[in-house]
Amino acid sequence: MRARLVADRQGRYLDADEAALKLLDLTLDDLRSMRVGDLSGPHAEMARTVWRRLAATGQDMSSGEGTLYLPNGSEVRVRYLRIAAQADGTYELELEPIEAAQADRPPTADRTSTILREWRVAEREAAAAATGGPGAMAAPDEATDAAEKLRRLYQDSVVAKTEAPSES
Repeated sequence: MRARLVADRQGRYLDADEAALKLLDLTLDDLRSMRVGDLSGPHAEMARTVWRRLAATGQDMSSGEGTLYLPNGSEVRVRYLRIAAQADGTYELELEPIEAAQADRPPTADRTSTILREWRVAEREAAAAATGGPGAMAAPDEATDAAEKLRRLYQDSVVAKTEAPSES
């Protein structure tokens, strides 16, 4: 089942088809009260930071996998098939649930390497903002804040891995 969501550059959800509303167990009004990141659980700050950075370009975004943390307490693994920029400045997100048989590995968005890569990008943006160089974000404090949040998220993921019981 493929589902479609529409969000604006600020990350506000504007529209969805019936398949998306069913997948998310939300009404359209509920979805419209949410923003990108609200369904990302422990990765909410990373999702918002990445969205702001990529939406500022007005270009299509890369696809991938991730876990959605629904307001009803359940989790859904999804594959983003397409995140396409539209002529009106919105983005259309096409996604599908990942079947249980394919869900044995962690989603790409939950992997430590993904978190670390986004942290490094945020740090470069903070450095560019501090010097006023190319690639500088509009607000230097926003870039520094994003880098700090991603650093903490990365550290938390490393701690969680070291505290996890090993399989012997």
